[in-house]
Amino acid sequence: MSHGHEVVALQRQQGSWDPAHNCLAVDLLEGYDAIINLVGEPIASGWWSKAKMDRIFSSRVQATTLLAKGIQQLKNPPKVFLSASAVGYYGSRGDEILTEESISGNLFLSHVCREWETAASQTTNTRVIILRLGVVLDKDGGMLAKMLPLFRIGLGGYVGSGNTWISWIAIDDLLRLMQFLLFETTAQGIFNATSPEPVTSRDFAKTLAAMLHRPLLCRMPSWLVRFIFRHMADELLLPSVRAIPKNALEAGFCFQQSTMRSLLQSYF
Repeated sequence: MSHGHEVVALQRQQGSWDPAHNCLAVDLLEGYDAIINLVGEPIASGWWSKAKMDRIFSSRVQATTLLAKGIQQLKNPPKVFLSASAVGYYGSRGDEILTEESISGNLFLSHVCREWETAASQTTNTRVIILRLGVVLDKDGGMLAKMLPLFRIGLGGYVGSGNTWISWIAIDDLLRLMQFLLFETTAQGIFNATSPEPVTSRDFAKTLAAMLHRPLLCRMPSWLVRFIFRHMADELLLPSVRAIPKNALEAGFCFQQSTMRSLLQSYF
């Protein structure tokens, strides 16, 4: 329970909810004020084989299509359907400042996000919100938690030139933004779930090293990143995405952690 609301997870079960086999018992969706869809194969773990990339695509698009079509059939649809997407939609765009109105990129993940968002938009009987998620930062999980051990022993660094932009959001701000959009009845459409202050990979690494009182000595050149991670490198590790949350700010949302320094200071 949170703020008087009950959260119920839709559990995978044979014959009722199994997106991999295109199965959804629609009555499972009846009686809820909101449906939140965050389903998707993890992209930052495992080797990016063709099978892995197929799962990245199908787990998002197929599950979202099922939910959207299921909502369309409900006698009493939810007031809002909130579905995830990602800033991978924009591809790799250098120093270009990207808003929700910016065009899509041409990477594999751009294609995934376009189809993912199209699937969510099939719902026409309720308010639809699509969140283009940036890198979610939490010292107890995700990318930051994986980086901390190396930085704490003085072996932290950055990949590529250091000039690529990272669009990030603190996990607490992400949860607050989701709640804000669920209850802001005029909010609908696309929202970048990113801090107003994206950072370059070099500045991110320098700030983290400084907070931990450690040197910044390491850098992995782009050619080595591509050699080790292959296709994943140009899709996930090396793209430059400088997205800002124009629509969230215009809707009146206030970020508590808008700069990387303030976030890391709160952690360390």
